[in-house]
Amino acid sequence: MHVSTDYKRNGLLDNLNSLIKKFYSAVLIWHRNYRTRQQLSELPEHLYKDVGLTKDQVNQELNRHFWN
Repeated sequence: MHVSTDYKRNGLLDNLNSLIKKFYSAVLIWHRNYRTRQQLSELPEHLYKDVGLTKDQVNQELNRHFWN
């Protein structure tokens, strides 16, 4: 019985560890999205063409939620 309990505990810990890693990865992506959109918002309009974007594309990107 003791061995079975250890396997269950390890399985739960593995699942929890996996969830924590997924959440942390999501937070990093959300932060990157926020940061890059902030940088894009500070880009002068005359440089949009240099990065291959139109004003409409920039506005569309800036209006997205950080989790998208």
